[in-house]
Amino acid sequence: MDILKKKENQSFDLVVSLNQAAQQRDPEIAQMFGERFIDLRFQEEDPAKEILERLMEKVYEVVPDSRSHVMNHLLFIYNQYDMAAVLYEHTCVLLKGSGENLFQYLLERYEDILRALESVKLDTSGHMAEYFLFSRYSCQRNLNGLYYLKKWVYKYPVRGLIQNIHGIYQFDREFFRVEYLKAKVAEQNVMDRVFAKEYFGRCIKNSTIEVCKSYLYYHLAKWYERGKQMDEALRSYKKAYKNNPASVKAVFKLAVCADIRNDLQSEKKYLKLLIDDWKQYKSNRNKMPLMDLEYAYKSNMLMDDITRVKMEDTVYYEEAQKILDFTRNLTKESDESYFIRRLYNDDVLKYIYKSIAGRMDISCLMQGNIWRNSHGTVQKQ
Repeated sequence: MDILKKKENQSFDLVVSLNQAAQQRDPEIAQMFGERFIDLRFQEEDPAKEILERLMEKVYEVVPDSRSHVMNHLLFIYNQYDMAAVLYEHTCVLLKGSGENLFQYLLERYEDILRALESVKLDTSGHMAEYFLFSRYSCQRNLNGLYYLKKWVYKYPVRGLIQNIHGIYQFDREFFRVEYLKAKVAEQNVMDRVFAKEYFGRCIKNSTIEVCKSYLYYHLAKWYERGKQMDEALRSYKKAYKNNPASVKAVFKLAVCADIRNDLQSEKKYLKLLIDDWKQYKSNRNKMPLMDLEYAYKSNMLMDDITRVKMEDTVYYEEAQKILDFTRNLTKESDESYFIRRLYNDDVLKYIYKSIAGRMDISCLMQGNIWRNSHGTVQKQ
């Protein structure tokens, strides 16, 4: 709430609170955003499709101009193909540990979605065409990402896709998120990867909201990191954290960077932030995204690695093991309110459980395991 109330984060078109969650934290928050604040209420057993449709009706009430054929098409396609799981970034992160089944599921789903998007006769003079095109090109980029994993020739050549994305500006010159999408596409090609930095920079420059800049700085930092430019990466991760101290991904990256630089004090500081966050929210862990569970696990394991003096000092290790056990047992949980049970259908859920637990289990098999961070450095626990 403190972050949302900052002047630098006041430019959101809409703020949505689910079942008065924001108001319970801060009764003043609704008045601060006035008519731009939406309170969406629903029961846990309500179908996701109905909740989304209810949300869109509230959006149309606040922003009447947003009601259009474009939004109707996008909402229909989104619901028809259960796109929440498809678009969830962590889904693709889990692919390497989930086997061929999840890959095939995503591949077929994206192909179906793109056929639906590309079959729509779009009136390019119509209202909100930029959103439709952005959606289409985003899905093309994601399908290319799946092809990349298999080392297949891209279905949508990178340079042509970048040109198409840039064409969105003819409908809205202020739609600067175009630059973000251009950057993510450019990263898929060795010859065009160098331009991603420029695209990220433009997007950051034109963004007026700090927490949005944080997200962009994080992706720019990853661009630097892949190019082994670690000093620049660290500076961008710090900016990502400064603009949004609640960014779990940025905090964890700062801990990893501190580890690489042998800055034990900073590493402890950032890991403690993540561990304290976990302590605050673990009673509601059934509502947490998979990514947050994984970062909670990693943080406790790394803290165990750098603080343990005696073999009996197992506080952090035991907490990590509890998170791992909880994740393993999700497959036996019948509560439909669980975040991932709402996100994935039963056809792919078992592969998700297997993959996330496997990613965690790598470092938790025995106390003498070796922790290998993403940069290839090796440390003994």
